[in-house]
Amino acid sequence: MIKKICSLLFVLSIFSSSFATNDGDILAKIAAANKQTTSIESTFKQTRTNAAKVKTNMTGKLYYKNTKQLSMLYSQPASDKFLISGGIMLVKTGTKSMQYTLSKSPVMNKLANYLLKAFAGQVVEIAQSNNASYTISDDGKNYVIKLTAKKSAAQGFAKITLKYRKSDCVLVYMENEEFNHLTNTYELNGVKRNVSISQSVFAK
Repeated sequence: MIKKICSLLFVLSIFSSSFATNDGDILAKIAAANKQTTSIESTFKQTRTNAAKVKTNMTGKLYYKNTKQLSMLYSQPASDKFLISGGIMLVKTGTKSMQYTLSKSPVMNKLANYLLKAFAGQVVEIAQSNNASYTISDDGKNYVIKLTAKKSAAQGFAKITLKYRKSDCVLVYMENEEFNHLTNTYELNGVKRNVSISQSVFAK
């Protein structure tokens, strides 16, 4: 009986080790592939859900470049804009425009780092900066990574879901839920990798 139990534990340890190795291999594959990604261009659909479960849908065009720049130009609502470039974050909604110097705004700097690291495939760094554990699965087309914060906090993300296209490990989906239950989901469609992008889309 003891031999059978020992044998079972040995088999389980092999499976556990195998899964851990596979998870590590997948994360390494995603990180390595995105080191070769100099730019991304895509249309996107954003869905914002507040604590009362009221949804707001937005659409636009997204541009990412060289791990340091991200631009989201909205077509709905028209003229809205979100920009990370040159150590600055710009958020334009309607007639209001807010600009943050990231080195002086820890909250916005954390948001900027999360978004840029997501496109750069730096999942481990995202988990560490959000004090989160993570799981990895496969939905057939994408690697699905779910991160959950280990402790609640006044600010930051409680949960993050990232999907990377298996064919080239490019990010195609993001969902982040804040501790106040505000959730933003981004679906990227027609994603193009390593294309020429005009620097004008990153202009303030």
